[in-house]
Amino acid sequence: MSAHGLASMREFRRHARRDAPRIRRAERTVAFSILLVVFAIIFAAIGALMMTTAASEPASERTRTFLLGVFSAGLGVFFLSVMVATLVGRARSWRSRRAAAQNALAHGWHYELEVDPREHPGSLFRKGVRGWAESAVHVHEPRYTEVGNYTFQAEQGKSLKALERIGYVCVQLDRRLPHLFLEAQGRKRVRPYDLGFSGAQRMDLEGDFRSFFRVYAPAGYGEDALFVLTPDLMRLLVEEAPGCDVEIITDCLFVYAPGAFDLTTPHPLGVALRIAETIGARTAQRSSRYVDERADHPDLVDPSGARLATSRRWILTLVPGIAFVVTMLAIGWTQGAFG
Repeated sequence: MSAHGLASMREFRRHARRDAPRIRRAERTVAFSILLVVFAIIFAAIGALMMTTAASEPASERTRTFLLGVFSAGLGVFFLSVMVATLVGRARSWRSRRAAAQNALAHGWHYELEVDPREHPGSLFRKGVRGWAESAVHVHEPRYTEVGNYTFQAEQGKSLKALERIGYVCVQLDRRLPHLFLEAQGRKRVRPYDLGFSGAQRMDLEGDFRSFFRVYAPAGYGEDALFVLTPDLMRLLVEEAPGCDVEIITDCLFVYAPGAFDLTTPHPLGVALRIAETIGARTAQRSSRYVDERADHPDLVDPSGARLATSRRWILTLVPGIAFVVTMLAIGWTQGAFG
């Protein structure tokens, strides 16, 4: 690269750093930190006062007062440590987000700090509690392509697990297609999300493709799925998205990675463009000739094929509960508890 080109690139990156969104401290973090400081000061002051006054206490109370003072001061140190850990973690997150913004702008991508997951029709974005898509970057050419991380709290029974982060790529298609989900096989990492699609919708494809993906299509849409999932597209899926779940829903194609993307580096941007140029382009080519004869309009998909049905697993937990109640009532009745 010439000296002039190198200077231009440095100037571009300088402007990218200047124009990158500055992450402001969240009001909740500030309020929480202030509260912790107040608690730390109060307990530390009480502890110091009790330890200094313990000498003037009667001998019988002196040790007890001193130990209570040490305990109170220890609480103050604990609250202060929590505050420091919170601010350090938040600062690390801010630096990461800012680096992701700089990386996106330096490569001609648009950056969004957080995206409302309800803006995406993908099934992943309906999972978990308090989910959000963070550090999402996108381009509009040759077609809309977005890459980011979806962060959420996975549910496990009645409890919540730690935060999970799943990298995703979204590619805009030219028209709507039936809902298809391709579940990657042989993954080493267990999915932190369970989409729970009904097993009756699973398709058995011929050849080696079944060893790479398990395909789900709405009931009655098997031939439509085969119209889209041609052998050349399936080969691209195996080559370009190994170990990733793939979903086609409405006019979007989603690729879900086993883990999170490091959006501070250009690698995920290249991966997203590659997916758009291969899997996305071929899927869009197939969708341009697709028509759902069940729908009222040639550009739409019938509601029966718009979303996969989920299995009613709640019945598995409801039935034992009902059985337990009925059994207890029967025992009570035989024992004369209601007579």
